[in-house]
Amino acid sequence: MDPLDADFGATLASRDEFLRQKNRRGGRSATGTRRLVRNRNGDIRQCLIEMVLRPDRANSVFREMVEAGYVQGTAEYVVAKYADLFPPEVSSRSRRRLAEYDVQT
Repeated sequence: MDPLDADFGATLASRDEFLRQKNRRGGRSATGTRRLVRNRNGDIRQCLIEMVLRPDRANSVFREMVEAGYVQGTAEYVVAKYADLFPPEVSSRSRRRLAEYDVQT
């Protein structure tokens, strides 16, 4: 399995756990992310790009996940880890957002 695919799977699991705890309910919680993957025909790289470039990402879920200790469940973390696989502006935005919370990859 491709390392990016494997890390994205771990990202989904982390998002599920975070959202389950946040919403205090069982079952899958990252359904929006899974829907994005399905709508992009499984193109994980494109999904991560869209997640990072989404204007509302800097506010709610990203901040909440980082503050709750789920930084590895963020698209920004995965993009920064595999920066050479993404356009420079996407990698840069990810690193910048992580740096705001003193997160190193």
